[in-house]
Amino acid sequence: MWMMLLACAIGQPDPAADGSPSAQAATQAQTIADKAGAIANTARELEQMSDPARERVAEGEDPRAHMKRMREKMAQIEALEAELQAEVEAFEAKLSAPR
Repeated sequence: MWMMLLACAIGQPDPAADGSPSAQAATQAQTIADKAGAIANTARELEQMSDPARERVAEGEDPRAHMKRMREKMAQIEALEAELQAEVEAFEAKLSAPR
């Protein structure tokens, strides 16, 4: 246990140097986090569309227009999710590559 604490205390206190593998990994991890945030935001937008659409349909509006907009939002989510999957796979491949 003491060796673990010592190892943590001895580590470099400064941020990773620009261009270093650690800095590159941190940048790639931030890109992944940003993409995941974009997916969450778009999913919230979709969720926020549903109540007003339901109310308008209940008032007699044609549901097809609302469904079309919701399907477009779902397509955006799917596209972002595919990009995220590709970025995560690339990041994992880079981490598991021999140094």
